[in-house]
Amino acid sequence: MATYFIYHILGVKIGCSTQPKTRVKKQGYTEYEILERYDDPIIAGDRELELQKQYGYEVDNSHYWTSVQNRPKWTDDTRHKLTKEDCVKGGASLKGRSKSQEWKDKMDFGASFNTKRLKCPYCDIETNSGNYNRWHGEKCKKRGPKPSLVK
Repeated sequence: MATYFIYHILGVKIGCSTQPKTRVKKQGYTEYEILERYDDPIIAGDRELELQKQYGYEVDNSHYWTSVQNRPKWTDDTRHKLTKEDCVKGGASLKGRSKSQEWKDKMDFGASFNTKRLKCPYCDIETNSGNYNRWHGEKCKKRGPKPSLVK
């Protein structure tokens, strides 16, 4: 079970992390103090927001628990594909890196994405099959009134 620390960078902010030393260093600071610690991330997040208000700092827009839930889910497959540099930079070194042809072939983009283009007979917009099925064809706004089912 993880321990959630509420840390205070004097004059800057109050935050919550399972690794405050690393988190503070990533933010470019070295001096901090641990205010409180919790075993429950929801309680820790609630308390973090309270302390931010109490100390007069800017209050986070989202709860700490939301950020925990939105983190990427690591699997053995993704863990082995990332280099140490990728992990240290939080994936920043992956930006702009093109995928290998082997990877593209393995992913089979033609089958997994809506690449088929269709043209709506009512509004003459050409779009992929997913958008066509959702917004065009018999559902198109420019189609006109639908025939009544009542006789």
